[in-house]
Amino acid sequence: IENYLDGKRADFDSEYQNMESLYREGDGAKLVGFSKDSFSALDDYCILERRNTKWAQILDGPKDEYPSMFIAVGVLHLFGKDNLLDMLRSKGFEVKPVESLE
Repeated sequence: IENYLDGKRADFDSEYQNMESLYREGDGAKLVGFSKDSFSALDDYCILERRNTKWAQILDGPKDEYPSMFIAVGVLHLFGKDNLLDMLRSKGFEVKPVESLE
């Protein structure tokens, strides 16, 4: 298993760098395409859609108590069908990105 994982490290590093570049370019469509190439429909549902739905429900509860929140998620939760940003906006949240210091 260790040898297999070591062999996959280069693939993972390359995929991560590709995702980071697409994110920095603001290319959500290509990021969604990247996820479709990398994940199965079941992964997409379990990792993204289902988790986004749960997060949106959980965050909706305290929004009146906490008028400002900072939430960090993986980049694939921000784009595509059933993304977390759209779910939060539909619940009345004002969503703003945090600017990088770079």
